[in-house]
Amino acid sequence: SQMTHKPIAVFLGIRESGKSTLSSSLGKIIFGPSFATSTMPKSAHDLAVVLNKAPYLVIDNVDEEPKGEMLDTLAAIATGSGSANRELYTSLNVAAFVPHSFIAITTRSIPFTRDDIVSRLLPFSLRHLEGGEMIPPSFLIETMMENRNKIWAEIIANLNVIVKILRANKRLQAALGSDYVPLRCETRLADWETFGWH
Repeated sequence: SQMTHKPIAVFLGIRESGKSTLSSSLGKIIFGPSFATSTMPKSAHDLAVVLNKAPYLVIDNVDEEPKGEMLDTLAAIATGSGSANRELYTSLNVAAFVPHSFIAITTRSIPFTRDDIVSRLLPFSLRHLEGGEMIPPSFLIETMMENRNKIWAEIIANLNVIVKILRANKRLQAALGSDYVPLRCETRLADWETFGWH
């Protein structure tokens, strides 16, 4: 919820390159072994409802560009925009929806052509491992679950470093007042746009 703009992660690769396994593994580490990928909801409303409950959603096998309102919803999620509708069974009450979800999609080729979507994609290109036989996803997931505590220990250690930096910046901002200038981020979401177009 602290990160308004959320890039849409794209796990890109040929068949059996590990797109679904890798993208869902992130969910399994965080939420447990019951986490699973989903198919693309049938409507923009359905997508909004799912995203209201899912902090991390993996949409599997998105090989065709969604149409109409679905694209508008995806763009709104990436930019942190919300929506408001009349609350059911009331006349004047408004129900506001602000997405807090991170979305990942798996695809064989990036299906998006709309520039405001393409510029917000974070692509991860995957390929077959060279040499040796493929390892079954069930074995990978079982091994990952056995080592979940170790993985979380490393995540928490890294998170503490990030929190320490944020606290130091906050103290620096308080000390400098109006003279405080935040460090610039040299990476923009739009830097991935060229990759998306090709």
